[in-house]
This record gives sequence, C-alpha cells and structure tokens, in this order.
Amino acid sequence: MVFIPDQKRQIVAQFRQNSLLRLAPGDDAEVVFNALPGKVFSGKLAAISPAVPGGAYQSTGTLQTLNTAPGSDGVIATIELDEHTDLSALPDGIYAQVAVYSDHFSHVSVMRKVLLRMTSWVHYLYLDH
Repeated sequence: MVFIPDQKRQIVAQFRQNSLLRLAPGDDAEVVFNALPGKVFSGKLAAISPAVPGGAYQSTGTLQTLNTAPGSDGVIATIELDEHTDLSALPDGIYAQVAVYSDHFSHVSVMRKVLLRMTSWVHYLYLDH
C-alpha cells in the first residue's frame, strides 16, 4: 500500500557539497520542470538537511566497502515555492532543475537565470524519447 501525503508540496534538491558555503535559508530560488516547458517557478530556500545521505553508513552485517555511488554525496536542500504556485497536475517525484541565488556574485546571477530559462525552452523539444 502506498501513502500519498496531502500537504503543501516542497521541492527537494541536491547540490554539490562545495555549494554549501553559499547556501542559506531565505535565498531566492527558481525551479523549472521537464514536464512544464517554458515555465519558471519562484521560491525560497527553506532548509538544508543536516546530513549527507551518501555519507551515512547502513548497517548490513557485512564489511564496509570503499565503493561510492556517484552523485550520492550531495547536500539536500528544501525549496518552498511561492504561495500562488499550483503544481497539482504534476506527480510526486518528478524531475526539475533548481537554481538558488545567493548574495555572493549576485551580478553574475543574471547569466544563471538566462541559462535556466533556456533549459526550460529546450524542454519543448522533447528529446528523451
């Protein structure tokens, strides 16, 4: 049986660990969904997870190996979208791209905003079939 929570949706994003130096709750964020080409949703960085999932040891009864899964060592952050955003048509677990804009190098953030919008436009091409 699957339980689907009936609460306000949050976006959970994974960032590189070196980005943690610049991330702070309250920073502006933008999200583009693969399923909604051409649309950019605004929000705020709500929280940063206090643990990195890839660094946690899972007790399995066997010796620990040094193998690491690529991409599993990112910092998990929660993005809350603006109140007027309605994503009820999207299923849970859908892919998106997220950009968080901090005060560091704020004059360069306009380039990231342009790149994010270009990525959203490319989703019109539907190249993944």
